Amino acid sequence: MAVPEPRALAWNDDGELDAQDRFDLLQNLMLTENDCVQMELIAAIERLTLEQVSLTGAVTQILSG
Repeated sequence: MAVPEPRALAWNDDGELDAQDRFDLLQNLMLTENDCVQMELIAAIERLTLEQVSLTGAVTQILSG
């Protein structure tokens, strides 16, 4: 099992964990959890990806409108 490396996490201006750190955290959790929890984490990763794309589209519309 990989040992997490000590480092500071990056936070966005809106108080959310940076996308790369969020992915890294979920990836590390995947290595340590059982099969049932892993399926829930995969679903969470998929939701985060969709939310990020949706948010990016909304921001683009605001800036270009």
